[in-house]
Amino acid sequence: MRAGLTRCVVYMAAWGLLCFPLGRLFKRLGLDWERPPFREWSWEDGGRVYERVGIRAWKDLAPDVSKLVPFIVPKKAMSGRPTPAVLRDMLRETCVAELTHYMLIVAGLGLMPLWPGIGGVALYLFYAIVGNLAFVMIQRYNRPRFRRMLAAAEAWERRHADAGTDPIEQ
Repeated sequence: MRAGLTRCVVYMAAWGLLCFPLGRLFKRLGLDWERPPFREWSWEDGGRVYERVGIRAWKDLAPDVSKLVPFIVPKKAMSGRPTPAVLRDMLRETCVAELTHYMLIVAGLGLMPLWPGIGGVALYLFYAIVGNLAFVMIQRYNRPRFRRMLAAAEAWERRHADAGTDPIEQ
C-alpha cells in the first residue's frame, strides 16, 4: 500500500509540474472563451448551476496558483474598475486553467496502474473530483461573470469615447 501511494504522489507531482508550464504555453494558443469547450453551455445558466452546488461557500477555500507562485502567474489586476484588456486576459486565464485541469484529470488515469486495486481507484477519483474537477467548476463559474463585466466595461468605454472624454481620467 505505501509503495503504491508513494508512486502515485510522485506521479501526481510530476504531472503537476509538467502541466503548469504547458498551461502557460496554452495562453499563446489564443483560446477563445466564446467557442467550445470553453463557451458557456445553456445548462450552466450563467453560472447559477454552480451556485446550486454551493460553489460560493467553498471556491475561496481552494488554493490559487497565482498567489502560490506570483512570479510565474500574472497578477489578477481586478481591483477598481478593470479595463476590457484586463478582463479579456482574465477570460483567457480561465480557459488556460480549465484546459490544464482537464489534462490533469486524464493524466490521473495513470494512478490506477501505479496502485492497482481499490486504493488506486479511490485516489484517482479523489484527485479527479476534488483536485481538478472542482477547479474546472470554479473557472466555468467565473467565466460568465467576467464576460458580463467585460460587456459593461466595453460599454462604459464606448460611452466615454462617444462623449469625447478620456475614461482613464474620469
